[in-house]
Amino acid sequence: MIRAVLVLGALGAVVGAVPTDSVQPAGIAHLIYASDLHYGLERRFRGSKHVPSRAVNRAMVEAIDGLEGTRLPSDSGAGAGTLFRRADFVAVTGDICNRQTAGKIQSDSASWAEFTTDWDAGLRLRDRSGAPTPLLLSAGNHDVSNAVGFTKPLDPPTDPTSMVGIWNRSMRPPEPLRAADWDRIRHRVHFSREFAGFHLAFVDVWPDSAERVWLGSDLASVGAEPTLLFTHDPPEVDARHFTNPAAGHPLDRAAGFENVLPEVFHDGPVADSDPDREIDSLAAFLRRHPNLFAWFHGHANFDQAYRWRGVPVFRVDSPLKGGFSGLDARDGRGDESLLSFQVVTVDSAKGRLTVRECLWNSARAAGPLRWGRSTTLEVRR
Repeated sequence: MIRAVLVLGALGAVVGAVPTDSVQPAGIAHLIYASDLHYGLERRFRGSKHVPSRAVNRAMVEAIDGLEGTRLPSDSGAGAGTLFRRADFVAVTGDICNRQTAGKIQSDSASWAEFTTDWDAGLRLRDRSGAPTPLLLSAGNHDVSNAVGFTKPLDPPTDPTSMVGIWNRSMRPPEPLRAADWDRIRHRVHFSREFAGFHLAFVDVWPDSAERVWLGSDLASVGAEPTLLFTHDPPEVDARHFTNPAAGHPLDRAAGFENVLPEVFHDGPVADSDPDREIDSLAAFLRRHPNLFAWFHGHANFDQAYRWRGVPVFRVDSPLKGGFSGLDARDGRGDESLLSFQVVTVDSAKGRLTVRECLWNSARAAGPLRWGRSTTLEVRR
């Protein structure tokens, strides 16, 4: 259970370098969290226009690698002032590939190939055993749209490459899934892992009623162990992500439904209706599962810590479409010095989990890494 939430400052603190032969303290564990890589887009970046997504993502991967041999800020959170040496996991919650809009954006398969090249070769972090840090992937609405189609023309009309790739990496089937065999219902990506006394649960885009069947069983299997939930969409889900309730469930631009979530929408015939029934059902589910300790998501991207129906929630930035740092910036321009990912640190001895914003860019050049917002949760066992 959650005993307290402490909001800790250290805004703008610079990551300090230390000797790389030092040892990460016992009982301290780290997870890196990012989302919405949007391969296929371009953005202004470090003084240049129309910089391709893979150059921006490569720069972020370099920044993630640069955490090794640095110290956490002295902010009284988990692991404060200690050396960052290993990372148990790196998690990315979807929109790895941007939607393959006809005549504008490259195919899903081209974007997936760039992602695997950049992250598999570029990510050099090690876990506590000394092995390469595992990369945990789940699906976003753009990845799904490329696979099932969209309300506007795509080129090709469908391409499930990223969905198949995410499935094979995250679900670890005995035989790799082939693109020709991918099915939206049978191949939903949901899985769990263990992390320093916490249970990690990843669901497919958002926990609709079908996903809640799996998630409820998963939460029950770990008893009182606190669980961190990773999704693409926030708790206040976008109605257009549900399946069109009209006969045949068409991808009808007028109705606005994108058929990203297999669940049929219950609150009206068009996607500008509020998803009240769906959200109320989710809230009731959360009340039945108090071991859901915190929720992490992307989709509408900027660094934020907030509460939803009593559950601590963490929203993460995007390297390409950040709400303040990227193409979708609210001021119309974007401040790329706000580009960030999150470092989730657990102190097992003190029963603390801290989520820190790591700012990794400036207007013209890389780094130095800086620490932004910080939020600590305390666990009562």
